[in-house]
Amino acid sequence: MIDADVLIWVLRRNQSTLDWLEALAGQGGLACSVLTVSEILRAAKEQELSRTHGVLQALDIVSVTYEDAILAPLTLCANGAPGSWIRTSRKRPSVCKPTS
Repeated sequence: MIDADVLIWVLRRNQSTLDWLEALAGQGGLACSVLTVSEILRAAKEQELSRTHGVLQALDIVSVTYEDAILAPLTLCANGAPGSWIRTSRKRPSVCKPTS
């Protein structure tokens, strides 16, 4: 699932982000949550709305439950390490393993 920060880089046409998403799209569909859609549209400027809608409509939009929100930090990392999770910051993502 793609978050708002990634979509912002897509909308800004950041080439490395576009390349990364293209590689991910080759592995399956790309999705974002309904909350991400709302967040992106709320921040979009009038002149950006057409392109923004185009990008959002290319994604699968999924609803989010409380359980989804709890499980969201737990994911299979790009390196395939089960049980690890990805912590993102504005500077860069870092892969972390939860303590047992």
